[in-house]
Amino acid sequence: MDERDWISLQRFRIPRKSVNDNGLIGDDSATDRLRELCETRCKVTTWMSPRNYKKILNIGSSLGEAIALKKLGYDVTPIIVHDAISFEKFGIKAIENDACEMLDIPDESIDAVLAIQAFEHIFMPWKALLECYRVLRVGGRLCINFPVFHAEEVVTLQHCSLLEPKVFGPMITLTGFKLLHHEVETVQQNICAEKLSVEEMINYPDEKLLSAYQSAANMIRQYMAVGKK
Repeated sequence: MDERDWISLQRFRIPRKSVNDNGLIGDDSATDRLRELCETRCKVTTWMSPRNYKKILNIGSSLGEAIALKKLGYDVTPIIVHDAISFEKFGIKAIENDACEMLDIPDESIDAVLAIQAFEHIFMPWKALLECYRVLRVGGRLCINFPVFHAEEVVTLQHCSLLEPKVFGPMITLTGFKLLHHEVETVQQNICAEKLSVEEMINYPDEKLLSAYQSAANMIRQYMAVGKK
Protein backbone atom coordinates (compact mmCIF):
# COMPACT_ATOMS: atom_id res chain seq x y z
CA MET A 1 0.00 0.00 0.00
CA ASP A 2 1.56 3.30 -1.04
CA GLU A 3 1.41 6.54 0.93
CA ARG A 4 -1.39 8.00 -1.19
CA ASP A 5 -3.58 4.97 -0.47
CA TRP A 6 -2.90 5.31 3.23
CA ILE A 7 -3.77 9.02 3.29
CA SER A 8 -7.12 8.11 1.72
CA LEU A 9 -7.70 5.40 4.32
CA GLN A 10 -6.99 7.83 7.14
CA ARG A 11 -10.30 9.55 6.42
CA PHE A 12 -11.85 6.62 8.29
CA ARG A 13 -8.89 6.35 10.68
CA ILE A 14 -8.35 2.64 10.15
CA PRO A 15 -5.23 1.35 11.94
CA ARG A 16 -2.62 0.84 9.23
CA LYS A 17 -1.61 -2.60 10.50
CA SER A 18 -5.23 -3.78 10.17
CA VAL A 19 -5.41 -3.44 6.38
CA ASN A 20 -3.28 -5.49 4.01
CA ASP A 21 -2.55 -4.84 0.35
CA ASN A 22 -5.63 -6.84 -0.70
CA GLY A 23 -8.00 -4.62 1.25
CA LEU A 24 -8.64 -7.27 3.89
CA ILE A 25 -9.28 -6.17 7.45
CA GLY A 26 -8.26 -8.84 9.90
CA ASP A 27 -8.58 -6.89 13.11
CA ASP A 28 -12.12 -7.19 14.60
CA SER A 29 -11.73 -3.88 16.42
CA ALA A 30 -11.00 -2.18 13.08
CA THR A 31 -14.12 -3.75 11.57
CA ASP A 32 -16.19 -2.47 14.48
CA ARG A 33 -14.64 0.96 13.99
CA LEU A 34 -15.67 0.94 10.32
CA ARG A 35 -19.25 0.13 11.24
CA GLU A 36 -19.26 2.85 13.91
CA LEU A 37 -17.95 5.47 11.50
CA CYS A 38 -20.45 4.54 8.79
CA GLU A 39 -23.26 4.95 11.30
CA THR A 40 -21.90 8.23 12.67
CA ARG A 41 -21.37 9.76 9.24
CA CYS A 42 -24.70 8.84 7.66
CA LYS A 43 -26.41 6.03 9.63
CA VAL A 44 -25.62 3.92 6.60
CA THR A 45 -26.65 0.46 7.75
CA THR A 46 -29.75 1.85 9.50
CA TRP A 47 -31.17 3.76 6.54
CA MET A 48 -29.91 1.55 3.70
CA SER A 49 -29.17 -1.93 4.99
CA PRO A 50 -27.21 -4.19 2.61
CA ARG A 51 -30.04 -6.71 2.74
CA ASN A 52 -32.45 -4.31 0.98
CA TYR A 53 -30.02 -1.89 -0.70
CA LYS A 54 -27.14 -4.06 -1.85
CA LYS A 55 -25.91 -2.23 -4.93
CA ILE A 56 -24.79 1.30 -4.10
CA LEU A 57 -22.96 4.25 -5.59
CA ASN A 58 -20.64 6.15 -3.28
CA ILE A 59 -20.18 9.69 -4.60
CA GLY A 60 -16.83 11.27 -3.77
CA SER A 61 -15.67 8.09 -2.07
CA SER A 62 -12.38 7.79 -0.30
CA LEU A 63 -10.62 4.45 -0.39
CA GLY A 64 -11.39 4.00 3.30
CA GLU A 65 -15.11 4.52 2.72
CA ALA A 66 -15.17 2.00 -0.13
CA ILE A 67 -13.38 -0.63 1.94
CA ALA A 68 -15.73 0.03 4.85
CA LEU A 69 -18.82 -0.41 2.70
CA LYS A 70 -17.44 -3.55 1.08
CA LYS A 71 -16.68 -4.98 4.50
CA LEU A 72 -20.24 -4.24 5.63
CA GLY A 73 -21.67 -6.30 2.76
CA TYR A 74 -22.42 -3.74 0.04
CA ASP A 75 -21.69 -4.07 -3.66
CA VAL A 76 -20.14 -0.62 -3.86
CA THR A 77 -19.17 1.44 -6.91
CA PRO A 78 -17.22 4.58 -5.97
CA ILE A 79 -17.76 7.66 -8.14
CA ILE A 80 -14.50 9.60 -8.07
CA VAL A 81 -12.78 12.32 -10.09
CA HIS A 82 -9.54 10.43 -10.68
CA ASP A 83 -7.19 7.65 -9.48
CA ALA A 84 -9.48 4.63 -9.95
CA ILE A 85 -6.41 2.40 -10.06
CA SER A 86 -5.92 2.81 -6.29
CA PHE A 87 -9.31 1.17 -5.70
CA GLU A 88 -8.55 -1.72 -8.08
CA LYS A 89 -5.76 -2.87 -5.76
CA PHE A 90 -8.46 -3.68 -3.22
CA GLY A 91 -10.83 -5.44 -5.61
CA ILE A 92 -13.12 -2.41 -5.96
CA LYS A 93 -14.06 -1.06 -9.40
CA ALA A 94 -14.34 2.71 -9.20
CA ILE A 95 -15.69 4.93 -11.96
CA GLU A 96 -13.96 8.18 -12.82
CA ASN A 97 -16.91 10.43 -13.49
CA ASP A 98 -18.53 13.71 -12.50
CA ALA A 99 -21.48 13.30 -10.13
CA CYS A 100 -23.42 15.66 -12.39
CA GLU A 101 -22.95 13.38 -15.41
CA MET A 102 -22.71 9.74 -14.35
CA LEU A 103 -22.74 8.59 -17.96
CA ASP A 104 -21.45 5.08 -17.27
CA ILE A 105 -24.33 4.21 -14.91
CA PRO A 106 -27.54 2.87 -16.56
CA ASP A 107 -30.98 4.19 -15.62
CA GLU A 108 -32.61 2.65 -12.53
CA SER A 109 -29.72 0.25 -11.94
CA ILE A 110 -28.77 1.24 -8.37
CA ASP A 111 -30.38 0.45 -5.00
CA ALA A 112 -28.91 3.38 -3.06
CA VAL A 113 -26.65 6.40 -3.46
CA LEU A 114 -24.38 7.48 -0.61
CA ALA A 115 -22.54 10.80 -0.43
CA ILE A 116 -20.48 11.50 2.69
CA GLN A 117 -18.97 15.00 2.83
CA ALA A 118 -19.29 15.32 -0.96
CA PHE A 119 -22.21 17.54 -2.01
CA GLU A 120 -20.63 20.70 -0.63
CA HIS A 121 -17.90 20.20 -3.26
CA ILE A 122 -20.34 19.87 -6.18
CA PHE A 123 -20.84 23.09 -8.14
CA MET A 124 -24.38 22.19 -9.31
CA PRO A 125 -25.91 20.02 -6.56
CA TRP A 126 -29.37 20.08 -8.17
CA LYS A 127 -27.88 18.49 -11.33
CA ALA A 128 -26.20 15.80 -9.24
CA LEU A 129 -29.54 15.10 -7.53
CA LEU A 130 -31.21 14.66 -10.92
CA GLU A 131 -28.50 12.18 -11.88
CA CYS A 132 -29.04 10.35 -8.59
CA TYR A 133 -32.73 10.17 -9.44
CA ARG A 134 -31.95 8.76 -12.89
CA VAL A 135 -29.67 5.94 -11.74
CA LEU A 136 -31.75 4.87 -8.72
CA ARG A 137 -34.53 2.32 -8.95
CA VAL A 138 -37.96 3.44 -7.76
CA GLY A 139 -37.90 3.15 -3.98
CA GLY A 140 -34.11 3.43 -3.93
CA ARG A 141 -32.50 5.44 -1.16
CA LEU A 142 -30.39 8.58 -1.23
CA CYS A 143 -28.28 9.14 1.90
CA ILE A 144 -26.26 12.34 2.20
CA ASN A 145 -24.03 13.73 4.93
CA PHE A 146 -22.49 17.20 4.73
CA PRO A 147 -21.43 20.06 7.02
CA VAL A 148 -23.68 22.71 8.48
CA PHE A 149 -22.14 25.94 7.27
CA HIS A 150 -22.29 29.09 9.35
CA ALA A 151 -23.49 32.39 7.95
CA GLU A 152 -20.01 33.93 7.95
CA GLU A 153 -18.61 31.24 5.65
CA VAL A 154 -18.12 32.11 2.00
CA VAL A 155 -18.00 30.03 -1.15
CA THR A 156 -14.49 28.77 -1.92
CA LEU A 157 -13.08 26.56 -4.65
CA GLN A 158 -13.20 23.69 -2.17
CA HIS A 159 -16.68 24.37 -0.74
CA CYS A 160 -18.57 25.66 -3.75
CA SER A 161 -22.07 24.85 -2.45
CA LEU A 162 -23.16 26.16 0.95
CA LEU A 163 -26.10 23.86 1.55
CA GLU A 164 -28.20 25.31 4.31
CA PRO A 165 -30.85 22.93 5.74
CA LYS A 166 -33.69 25.26 4.69
CA VAL A 167 -32.49 25.11 1.08
CA PHE A 168 -31.46 21.51 0.64
CA GLY A 169 -34.66 19.96 1.99
CA PRO A 170 -36.87 21.58 -0.70
CA MET A 171 -34.22 20.77 -3.32
CA ILE A 172 -34.63 17.08 -2.46
CA THR A 173 -38.39 17.34 -3.01
CA LEU A 174 -38.07 19.23 -6.30
CA THR A 175 -35.79 16.55 -7.75
CA GLY A 176 -38.26 13.70 -7.16
CA PHE A 177 -37.41 12.38 -3.72
CA LYS A 178 -39.53 11.86 -0.62
CA LEU A 179 -37.64 13.14 2.42
CA LEU A 180 -37.60 10.43 5.10
CA HIS A 181 -35.08 11.86 7.56
CA HIS A 182 -33.32 15.21 7.90
CA GLU A 183 -31.22 15.47 11.04
CA VAL A 184 -29.36 18.72 11.64
CA GLU A 185 -26.61 18.60 14.25
CA THR A 186 -24.09 21.20 15.37
CA VAL A 187 -21.53 20.56 12.64
CA GLN A 188 -23.22 18.18 10.20
CA GLN A 189 -26.55 17.19 8.74
CA ASN A 190 -27.77 13.78 7.60
CA ILE A 191 -30.44 13.27 4.95
CA CYS A 192 -32.21 10.12 3.85
CA ALA A 193 -34.67 10.27 0.94
CA GLU A 194 -36.49 7.79 -1.26
CA LYS A 195 -37.00 7.97 -5.02
CA LEU A 196 -40.63 8.38 -6.10
CA SER A 197 -41.95 7.35 -9.49
CA VAL A 198 -43.40 10.04 -11.76
CA GLU A 199 -46.86 8.54 -11.16
CA GLU A 200 -46.40 8.78 -7.40
CA MET A 201 -45.40 12.43 -7.73
CA ILE A 202 -48.34 13.55 -9.84
CA ASN A 203 -50.75 11.78 -7.48
CA TYR A 204 -49.00 12.65 -4.21
CA PRO A 205 -51.53 12.45 -1.33
CA ASP A 206 -50.25 15.43 0.68
CA GLU A 207 -51.83 18.55 -0.86
CA LYS A 208 -49.15 20.78 0.67
CA LEU A 209 -46.49 19.05 -1.44
CA LEU A 210 -48.59 18.08 -4.47
CA SER A 211 -47.80 21.18 -6.51
CA ALA A 212 -44.05 20.83 -5.84
CA TYR A 213 -44.07 17.17 -6.84
CA GLN A 214 -46.07 17.87 -10.00
CA SER A 215 -43.46 20.45 -10.99
CA ALA A 216 -40.74 17.93 -10.19
CA ALA A 217 -42.46 15.29 -12.35
CA ASN A 218 -42.55 17.65 -15.34
CA MET A 219 -38.88 18.55 -14.94
CA ILE A 220 -37.82 14.91 -14.57
CA ARG A 221 -39.75 13.89 -17.68
CA GLN A 222 -37.89 16.56 -19.65
CA TYR A 223 -34.53 15.61 -18.11
CA MET A 224 -34.94 11.92 -18.89
CA ALA A 225 -36.13 12.69 -22.44
CA VAL A 226 -33.06 14.85 -23.15
CA GLY A 227 -30.77 12.13 -21.86
CA LYS A 228 -32.21 9.57 -24.27
CA LYS A 229 -31.68 11.69 -27.39
